[in-house]
Amino acid sequence: MDLTELVCIMKTNVYRTLLLIVLTLMLAEPLSSQNVSFNINNFSSASDLLVLGETVVSEEGALYMTYNQSGDTGPYFLSRVLHRSPILMYNLSQDLAASFSTSFTFSIAVNETDISGDGFTFAIVPNALLPHTQSATAAAMGLFDVDIYNGSNRSLQIVAIEYDTFLNPQYNDPDDHHVGLDINSLTSTLARSLPSNLVLKTTNYSRRLTSWIDYDAAQRQLDVYLGEAPTEKASAQKVLSYSPLNLWDYVNSRAYVGFTAGTGIFQERNAIYDWNFSTQLVVVPNLSRSAQSFVSSRIKTYRLIVGIAAGIVIVLTVFFFIEWRRSSKGLHLDVDLMSTPHKFTYKELRLATANFKDLLGQGGSGTVYKGVITTNNGRSEHVAVKRIAKASKEGAKEFKSEIMTIGRLRHRHLVHLIGWSEGQGDLLLVYQYMPNGSLEKLLYAESAHALSWPSRFNILQGVAAALVYLHEDWEQMIIHRDIKASNVLLDSDFNARLGDFGLARFFDHQRDCMQSSVTAVAGTFGYIAPEYAMSRRVSRESDIFSFGVLALEVACGRRPLSRSEESLLDFVWKKHEEGELIDASDRRLQREFDMDEMRCVLHTGLLCTHPDPKSRLPTREVFRILMREREMPELPSSRPVALYVQIQSRNVYGRGILTSTTSPTSHNQTSSLLSQVQLSGPR
Repeated sequence: MDLTELVCIMKTNVYRTLLLIVLTLMLAEPLSSQNVSFNINNFSSASDLLVLGETVVSEEGALYMTYNQSGDTGPYFLSRVLHRSPILMYNLSQDLAASFSTSFTFSIAVNETDISGDGFTFAIVPNALLPHTQSATAAAMGLFDVDIYNGSNRSLQIVAIEYDTFLNPQYNDPDDHHVGLDINSLTSTLARSLPSNLVLKTTNYSRRLTSWIDYDAAQRQLDVYLGEAPTEKASAQKVLSYSPLNLWDYVNSRAYVGFTAGTGIFQERNAIYDWNFSTQLVVVPNLSRSAQSFVSSRIKTYRLIVGIAAGIVIVLTVFFFIEWRRSSKGLHLDVDLMSTPHKFTYKELRLATANFKDLLGQGGSGTVYKGVITTNNGRSEHVAVKRIAKASKEGAKEFKSEIMTIGRLRHRHLVHLIGWSEGQGDLLLVYQYMPNGSLEKLLYAESAHALSWPSRFNILQGVAAALVYLHEDWEQMIIHRDIKASNVLLDSDFNARLGDFGLARFFDHQRDCMQSSVTAVAGTFGYIAPEYAMSRRVSRESDIFSFGVLALEVACGRRPLSRSEESLLDFVWKKHEEGELIDASDRRLQREFDMDEMRCVLHTGLLCTHPDPKSRLPTREVFRILMREREMPELPSSRPVALYVQIQSRNVYGRGILTSTTSPTSHNQTSSLLSQVQLSGPR
């Protein structure tokens, strides 16, 4: 090869290199083009949004979250509103990360007499999917399914700013009026109570607030500002500041941004009126090294965990294999057989129910089938067999509770437990068959003939008698915790039998059961006493509240809650205040009832659902009134309202205090140690 050829080849290579550089520069996306910016002042014309769940856009262009097309807000509503396209949050290969600024104007509307819950968030989430379980509502505020991701979990890849209106001690909330930074968890990394001049909640959207959230990727600094609208950011208050925050350690490189919300048993309406958002990609030196170091440390931790877990798995495998060999036929609950009804074999009940074919009903705690067994004297007897969900620890606990409870109770207005069984992972209860089914089915039957008034009145008398036995006459006080129409069964003569003791709790008569709390509120929304929902402290008074709702339901033929109608308590109190209490009665009865008995039931139902538990009727008093053995106490002319006060210290939450008044009071923000919420029965 001569010199001329060598020079020619070198020139060609240089040209090729220069051409490659030029093409690379031409094809490379400019940094500025990867930034995002949008301003939304009217959501009705915003086509680049994903609107998910119980969310509507009003005619004025406002975004209403935890709200449906019928204009209702309800229990366990779930909402998400996200920008349609994922946002570039960082690029490790180029050491780039996004700083962002966002602002939005909002209001959180509640009724004057409501406890509200639970707030909303501005969130960075990994996908545009709506969580699919009820556990994503309430305290989770639409962020993720708590029953799937329990506790802190980095795989969630979620960072959110919460505007929280409900006190959840289990997540270390400071009060029911705060903002917090949530990183892959409902327990805030940092939470701050809001000052008294920035009250989150308002009535009828009468007060609006504007929030600004700024994240500086270079400084790793997050700041949250809040001010009353209309106001400028310069006049707003900085309510939360956190540093250092490496977003790239917690979220996807491309992630969705927007708002999430959820309600629990208490509701509110979250409105967003405008939304501005922009990003600015900046160079963060050693970003890739920082992320790799984070990942490396996590890998080492995971390896250690995997090693330990492997050893545990081996030991547990051997243990469970031995247990399986020894007890393959059932769960072998620790039940005192001397104090319980007959134990059937699993095969006996499978044959009795024709392999579980004749379904009677299904509920949260299990499925009920009709069956036929042969008694000791050779007679055939119809039974109802309750099959509790397979092998769950909670199901086994409720199963044992029901055996130990019903098995020892004897009262003509309680369901009679005949026996029980276990096998193949199933937990089975066998109890007396009630040919007329549940009160709920008869009360809301589509047949032309409504359940007659004498039958209804007799049913309520029977349930009241059962409660006297449970609360006062048995050796221990039993709080049922789930009194409702579907748990009242009817025998062949339409006599009431209270059943389903899976949630029951036992207390000594001398002990104040209000001193004992449960880990979670149990029962059915609409029947749950408000102070029990707030404090998780069970009492006879909470059972009486449920009975009061049941009494009103039986008299009025209306469910406690309905999306198409006002709540049962609202409806009856309104009729009473108008002086037309009898008009609250079930129209299907066509006034074919004893006027004094109807007035007695409605009157008693309102007294039993008094928001202040101390003002509710004692159990025996309820029974005597329904038996017409004593006069009814005076009913307030207007609906009473109770004020719930929860006193908090740094680590201890004080017991709730209830006082009542007959006129509504407004929510007044006090010191950070005092939180006030009004109660007026379920909504």
